[in-house]
Amino acid sequence: MEAALQVTTFTTSKEIRAWYGYDAANSPYSQVVIAIFAPLLMEKLADTHANHGAAELTCEEQDTETKVYPCRACVEGVGDRLFTNANTHVSLPNRRVNLFGSVAINPVAYASLFISFSVIFQAFSFVTFGAHADYGAYRLALLRIIAILGALSTMAFALIPGGNDNHRYWEIPGLLTIVSNVLFGLSVVYYNAFLPLIVANHPEVVSSRQNGDADDVYEAVQRRVENEISSKGMTWGYAGGVLMLLVSGGVLLISGALAKDAQPHVIANGYKFTCLVAGTWWLVGTLACTAYMHPRPGPPLPFKKPDADASILERARYYSRVATLGWVSTARTLRKSYTNLPTTFLYLIIYFIYSDTFSTISSVGILYARSQLCLGPGSLFVVAVLVPLFALLGNMLWLKLSVAYNLSNRFMVVLILAASALIPAWGLLSFTGIGLGFQKQWEVYLLSVSFGLCLGGLQSYSRTLYANFVPPGSESEFFALYEVTDKGSSWLGPMIVAALNQGSSDGLRFAFVYLLVGTLVPTIVLFFFVDETKGRAEAEAYAEGESSKKMIVSDTDDDDDDRHHHKYGGIQMLDTSTI
Repeated sequence: MEAALQVTTFTTSKEIRAWYGYDAANSPYSQVVIAIFAPLLMEKLADTHANHGAAELTCEEQDTETKVYPCRACVEGVGDRLFTNANTHVSLPNRRVNLFGSVAINPVAYASLFISFSVIFQAFSFVTFGAHADYGAYRLALLRIIAILGALSTMAFALIPGGNDNHRYWEIPGLLTIVSNVLFGLSVVYYNAFLPLIVANHPEVVSSRQNGDADDVYEAVQRRVENEISSKGMTWGYAGGVLMLLVSGGVLLISGALAKDAQPHVIANGYKFTCLVAGTWWLVGTLACTAYMHPRPGPPLPFKKPDADASILERARYYSRVATLGWVSTARTLRKSYTNLPTTFLYLIIYFIYSDTFSTISSVGILYARSQLCLGPGSLFVVAVLVPLFALLGNMLWLKLSVAYNLSNRFMVVLILAASALIPAWGLLSFTGIGLGFQKQWEVYLLSVSFGLCLGGLQSYSRTLYANFVPPGSESEFFALYEVTDKGSSWLGPMIVAALNQGSSDGLRFAFVYLLVGTLVPTIVLFFFVDETKGRAEAEAYAEGESSKKMIVSDTDDDDDDRHHHKYGGIQMLDTSTI
């Protein structure tokens, strides 16, 4: 009898909204916690501890007529300085904290360093656990479990003692940053892996394929659906981030952290309670949204589970293969990309470079604004709101531009990267002596607006462009590599900035050279050497070849179940033929 192929599960509007909703639930972690308040909390506690817990008397807090020198004050464009008299100031003595009692480190460098540590551990976790979601019904289950643990670890920031001596616990937020950021990143791997399947099973895409539309027509339909879903997901994410930032502003106000005479421990308490709010939002959103997401199961694990009477050696061999599946899968994925998917491999190298640039601006920018430009908690909060707010706006504007002129995903990434290169180029003006180049506080707001406008569109179009290069049926495996590539480089920028800042009080300014190279090189390579159509064809051809191999193996197996699941363009198909 002729085999009849049928789609098992169409994508529903409820599933799409749930996918959007999870983005709104977890995005505040990246926009509120890791980009703003966790670094500020680490720096604040470490800085207070470096001063032996004393609420150092600043020049501003003293009465003008009875001012005692030397005193400490922040000079716009220079940072904290030691005033020896009313008109003379010098560099502060090197302020250091002893990390775990042994390594002396600058308080600002401490925050950058632990962010770097967190993304290094992220990359390790992606390799170890990322590929597991491609098998069985683990994709949704792992997303739910990891997200819940991530939310709880974020809420744990609130458990740091809040008294006058809370600076003694300055190392704890660094450790919590590592744990929560690892879990957040892993949840994003599983979340992103749903995108190709949601698009491939979308009724419009399925209809176009089943109607036998020409390749260019089908690709146009797929690209439109894919861009719309990805962009709306980003929009929901930034909307969730803006909402939580506004809530965080209320938290800072109620806690007294925004008061002009707020003591260091009060400011630190405000920061940690914003992390509590973001973690709670993430937890509630995860429980609500994952309840409506379809599991989108994959094939069974590639090796058979031992029987109940199996020997200890057989069981040990099975669990060792499960434990090393991610590493074997990543090595295989890299080999696949290098030998069979050259476009995918080249794009991953490009993404490795520019993702580090953007993550460095995001994670280090807030520290630069506080330490070099003297922004207080209130001004930092405004900056924090501007970035996701304009990312939300930019995401919609870039989408309208793409649709209006039918621009490809590749061209959109090139365009946004070229625009973003203006940010570090502006920063280099600080070396000219003209008083510009993020030397004035108003320039920080300019940076926030321009960075936000570029960030939203770049994240969305980078994801959709890469999704076109992923072989159908290997979504989690390849998106794990995508996140490994992202986080595999995201430690580099903060680490370089930490080293520069450790060696010089002006170290943060030299980072602009590194950031400019990190935007211009990917722009040039992507424009001249990456072909989106070719990359999609390579991925589909590879998937068809792998499917044929699996069918041959399946036909040779002695299996009582005559039903075989196939992947056709990412759609889960069921062979209902009767043997």
